[in-house]
Amino acid sequence: MAQKQESERVLLLRVLDRLNQDLPCAYHVKLRLLDLAKEFGYADERETTRDGKHFLITVCKGLEPRQAIETLEHEYAHCLAWFSSPEDHGPEWGVAYSRIYSLIHES
Repeated sequence: MAQKQESERVLLLRVLDRLNQDLPCAYHVKLRLLDLAKEFGYADERETTRDGKHFLITVCKGLEPRQAIETLEHEYAHCLAWFSSPEDHGPEWGVAYSRIYSLIHES
């Protein structure tokens, strides 16, 4: 199980590194995997003395790889649109998600 979790983390970090490099957000984006009972993932803005201001994307542990990647992409789109729209899934989020999808799946 630990090996599956590690490979899941490595896969998601590889995608996140590409996103951070090619579609940077206002703040650096970090990742964590947690057991979540009611959702696939979420994103929030954080500030810590160690890392300063950053976004933290939480993805549910144990998702199938495709679902985990799609969750990461979905939440990263929220980070990209964070300051430009008060709507969770408004036009700015849609444009951000489209850019992410093109970068990851069409390159």
